[in-house]
Amino acid sequence: MGLTYVKIIIENPIKLLREEVELLVDTGATLPRIPKKILEKIGLEPIGRKKFKTISGKLIERDVSFARVNPVTGELEYIGLLAL
Repeated sequence: MGLTYVKIIIENPIKLLREEVELLVDTGATLPRIPKKILEKIGLEPIGRKKFKTISGKLIERDVSFARVNPVTGELEYIGLLAL
């Protein structure tokens, strides 16, 4: 069993800037984690902070923001919270 990756387009719904990225699929994740450098490139800023529990049980805190996320195929659309 190998690692699974997916190509997505992440878009700032206000500025309509977008970036295509390839992410590792994590079936245990609550939210997608997008590298901060990419989010800054499309003008997304944090709107708050959220606590997460890692697989080892450690609590961490991350900035969060809203974005539009679509697979490169364009078949689905998701607008929601992202961990930065």
